[in-house]
Amino acid sequence: MAGGLWLVTGVGAAAGLIGGSGSAALYEMGAAQARAELTRLQVAFKMTLLASQVDIIKAQAVISSLDAQLGNLRESLAEERKLNDANSARVEDLKHKVLAIEESLAWMRAQEAAGA
Repeated sequence: MAGGLWLVTGVGAAAGLIGGSGSAALYEMGAAQARAELTRLQVAFKMTLLASQVDIIKAQAVISSLDAQLGNLRESLAEERKLNDANSARVEDLKHKVLAIEESLAWMRAQEAAGA
């Protein structure tokens, strides 16, 4: 979390340097110093983008894993329905688990689509 905070703070500070009165500061810097500041801004910006992409990849991995587990539970539910009464505790338990995972996946996908 501290690393993420540093990135946001670093990019925010660097963006502040470029915008507003920061442009005057860049103007007053030597070319080499201005280039160094802009390079730092680019690196911070890229790190922020990469961190976001890593988070997206992790979220997609969680969704994939949960989706696979849902498939396995659905198969188990189908088997249990063949072997047990429709209202058996085992069948009811599996139905509730399937429903809970379906609801969780729907929420996660909605969050992913919204970019949260």
